Amino acid sequence: MLLPGASGAASGGPKISQTAAKISIGDLNARLPVPLTGDALERLSVALNEMLGRLRDSVQLSQRFLADASHELRTPLTIIRGELENLVSSRECGPVTVNAIGSVLEEVEQLKHWSRD
Repeated sequence: MLLPGASGAASGGPKISQTAAKISIGDLNARLPVPLTGDALERLSVALNEMLGRLRDSVQLSQRFLADASHELRTPLTIIRGELENLVSSRECGPVTVNAIGSVLEEVEQLKHWSRD
């Protein structure tokens, strides 16, 4: 409850600041306290909480996209690796081709590593 003459900033500002300082990517569901003051501080708190919700949704969408893309990359990379290894083991390739395939295999392994992260 506000005392007569007290402002919303005086009563809710410090708690809002402390909470905002603790919000991080690790807790995307955290929200600021909303002082029921009927003033700009209340409206700002509501607007910031709505923004935090949109940011959470965007981060989750990005995380899902990355997980899906990584999953979709693993199968073709495995197939490429197998085909290249078969070429090298078939002994139909000359040394220059074997070296080139070795370089490509290294790149495939790097892509597979990135797709696991």
